Amino acid sequence: MAAVGVDAGLRVLATVHDGERAWLIPAPKALTGRLARLRRYQRRQSRQLAAQMRAQGLDPAKPCPKGVRLGVSRRRYRTRRRIAREHARIADLRRDALHRASTGIVREAQVIAIEGLRVKAMARGMGRRAFRRGVADAALGELRRQITYKGAWAAREVVLIDTFYASSKTCSECGAVNAALKLQKHWQCLACAASHDRDVNAAKNLRAEGLRVLRMRGSSPATGERPESDARGVACAADAAPPVTVVPLQRRPTANREPAQSAARRQTRRAPSGTARRRVRAGL
Repeated sequence: MAAVGVDAGLRVLATVHDGERAWLIPAPKALTGRLARLRRYQRRQSRQLAAQMRAQGLDPAKPCPKGVRLGVSRRRYRTRRRIAREHARIADLRRDALHRASTGIVREAQVIAIEGLRVKAMARGMGRRAFRRGVADAALGELRRQITYKGAWAAREVVLIDTFYASSKTCSECGAVNAALKLQKHWQCLACAASHDRDVNAAKNLRAEGLRVLRMRGSSPATGERPESDARGVACAADAAPPVTVVPLQRRPTANREPAQSAARRQTRRAPSGTARRRVRAGL
């Protein structure tokens, strides 16, 4: 396929549209799936910490005074290890899902249009606490970062769409903007009565906007259109273009440091033992 639009979200990690069909990449929700167990371990650690403070004559209701070092029992040490393992497991699940999704998108398309979301602002000032936790768990910024650098490795064209582009509120059929749209999953255009899925419609609009941005820059690598052709012509040409030969994504070659390390080991002289030093001093 020549060009795709990628709409990242919380319920679904990414909705990808190539102009003809759309497919969904499920979100891992690593933190949500293991949050109950993590909370149980953290409550246990809090009780153990309070018991240790009482054993040392401190008030658990107040912060630990500066300079006071609390002892660590074996049970508290095991609880702390379990919490660390849970966090590592959550990070591994999220990282694996993001790498699979970004690698699949980069392998399939030559032009990738993705929205530049302000993830920190979303996690800081929008919605309830559960929504902010979901934004952090989805790692939308990490998905965009991986697509960007993997696209550069594989010579893909990654187009970052402006944050304030109304991709979800714009009708992909007639171009009318539904300013009254809130958080509805499905909605109907008031101008042309077309029914839309919010994520699929956003992915289609991002793809069209990415092709328009490329037309403004110059000739599109996906379609080869001239700069003076209109945006609709570029999008239609991308739909009718023959399949583009996609170069498979490969890892960067890494330098083999084993010979250099072996040479360094051979050059390193072994320090003499205590018996050899005594013989040298004695002149033997």
